[in-house]
Amino acid sequence: MGLRRADRGRVRGDRQDLGGGERRHHPQPGRRRPAAAADGLDRAREAHQWPDPAPRPTTLVQQVNWLIANWRLKLLALALAIGLLAAVAFSENPVSVTSVPAVVDYDNKDPSIVVLNPVLKTNVNVFGVSSAVDPLKASANFPNGVRFHVDLKGVTQPIAQHTYFATPKTLPPGVSWNGDAVPITIGIDVADTKAYPIEVRTPWVSPGFKVLGPNDAQGKPITYAECGNSAEACQVKVTAPRSLLQNLKAFVQIGAQDHPLSGTNVDSPTQPVKFEQNGHPVDLSNFKSFPVPAVDPSIVNVHVTLQQEQVTRQAAIKANLTGRPACGYQISSISFTPSAVATISGPADKVSTVDNITLGQAIDVSNATGAVRSQQPVPTDGFSADPAQVTVVVSIQKQIDCTAPTPTPSPSHS
Repeated sequence: MGLRRADRGRVRGDRQDLGGGERRHHPQPGRRRPAAAADGLDRAREAHQWPDPAPRPTTLVQQVNWLIANWRLKLLALALAIGLLAAVAFSENPVSVTSVPAVVDYDNKDPSIVVLNPVLKTNVNVFGVSSAVDPLKASANFPNGVRFHVDLKGVTQPIAQHTYFATPKTLPPGVSWNGDAVPITIGIDVADTKAYPIEVRTPWVSPGFKVLGPNDAQGKPITYAECGNSAEACQVKVTAPRSLLQNLKAFVQIGAQDHPLSGTNVDSPTQPVKFEQNGHPVDLSNFKSFPVPAVDPSIVNVHVTLQQEQVTRQAAIKANLTGRPACGYQISSISFTPSAVATISGPADKVSTVDNITLGQAIDVSNATGAVRSQQPVPTDGFSADPAQVTVVVSIQKQIDCTAPTPTPSPSHS
């Protein structure tokens, strides 16, 4: 039998030596074989080119031993620490489920349809830590980033009413939808466009005036709504649900109860176009549809032509007296012939405010002891008067005797 290499680090190949590879091994005698020479192992190593074992780093071995020693207890302690940290954190910022407002979008809508009575805002249930979900509830923070949507892909025909279910479109970081159903009930109509003439309404006109038009005898517009500076009557185009366009009328209304129209021509710029349906006012800007109705133009200029009517009314005639009758006399009456009341006729703005007419020539009654007569025309200012002339008689009567009494001579005494 030849020489056999003993296992490294072992005595006779079955036990650890004290050096752990720190010193050279010496061959040991085995059964049935003599001991090898002292340098036999060295020659064998050199023959087979065995490298010397590298020394083990003592510090790294200690660190590894510390890490793997009692690893089950250390892993349990780490898990408990993480759990305690999570418990403290969630006690201050717990996870909660709450209802928050959300914007509702209508995606994949066909351009030919309109959504009736759209739900543009609804409440949905979301969950997350309190610091993430609580601010979403405040109305001051709306829109808050929570958006749901209704998919209208393939919807092209009118539907009186149908319930769809909205799903999340966008959610803020740290917020999740809890999966509760979000029903959205809406109607569907077909979009259409129609043009309407604009009626000019003048409910308040001063007495004695009337509105002419809308066209004159030659068919030219004289009372109308104009678009821009065209000076012609225009029409308004409305794009809205087809059901809304039925029996719709467009109009503008100018004047006010405390400021009635008067004069011959009134121009009122930037008047909003209004609408009514079956005699009831309709505010298209507040009509509940998506998209909202479009009106073009929504603002127009209005031109109104008026004409004065002849107004007839009665006015009292008054005389202008100067001076004072003679001593002891006073005015007993003033009479007008043929009448003390004149019938006046003319344009409303001239006649409507005339309640009495004062004669233009003053009648002097200074030191008068009898009746004073004066014939005068009735003055007019843009209107006619009947009678056109009156005779004024100022009657004067004696009331007391102003003559000094004659003294009576006293009797003589003899």
